[in-house]
Amino acid sequence: MSPRPRPTRSVWLSLSLVLGFFFFSDSHLPRGPSLALSSVAAQSAQAARTDAARLLGIPATQVLDASSYPIVGLPTVESAVLVRYIDKNPAWAFPALVMYYPCHNNQRCISLLRLGEAADRLGTLGLIDAQAPVQAVPQLVPHFFPTPLHLATSRPQGPLLLIVAEHQEKSGASARPGALRQVLHLVSIQHPEAPSSLGRLSLKELWGESADRRDPPPRSVGHSLVSLSIGRDGPDVVLLASERDLSSRFSKCLPPKPRRIRMRLVQHHFVALPGTEDDLSGCR
Repeated sequence: MSPRPRPTRSVWLSLSLVLGFFFFSDSHLPRGPSLALSSVAAQSAQAARTDAARLLGIPATQVLDASSYPIVGLPTVESAVLVRYIDKNPAWAFPALVMYYPCHNNQRCISLLRLGEAADRLGTLGLIDAQAPVQAVPQLVPHFFPTPLHLATSRPQGPLLLIVAEHQEKSGASARPGALRQVLHLVSIQHPEAPSSLGRLSLKELWGESADRRDPPPRSVGHSLVSLSIGRDGPDVVLLASERDLSSRFSKCLPPKPRRIRMRLVQHHFVALPGTEDDLSGCR
């Protein structure tokens, strides 16, 4: 990709006389699978939607929202923007990741990664160095509002962005009140010009309880991760997690012990290892 030169003319708009902040206005963004922008302050939500639309090859009106997460402690990346876009069916909005990163000639470049199935909202669990010794992900409740993402290591070798896509059942004959699904996407941003998915994991799933009182009450209404650790263990990069059942309010028995999940990074993808245990004690 050859970034286009910085525009020779720009318009500075004063948005606050008290604070004195100024933003650069540029209406000369090129079209194509990738973009190069002038080195300016973080893009506004509208500009991010416009950039995502051009990378996706769709009208800007089909990009529903964009949330920017500044990256702190990683000089190769400026920010990650999570967007949802409509492809063909307006009932479904699909998630994507837009990366803003510095490139040659003092310019800013952009790349995009589609994240798969439709989602109602997007968030993150933060940023972790997968090449550092195994460390626990401290927060398993997603940030659904833009917030700076910090890396704990000073020289990260394998920055991994933990993205959460949530889908809620709202209508339909089979929909149950309170049903939702949260999917954790493990995205490597080591090469911001080509972010890649290393796999995904169920973070939380609620099946909900039937509104029909004639249905037998369930003993379990879903499952949720209670711990998650990622990092290097000897020669391998591993993912260690535990998942527990979410008991129904009608359940009168002890829930089973948390299920252990063990995965290893093999050729840029996390795969399950033998020995993942599923305790069948108690009731489900």
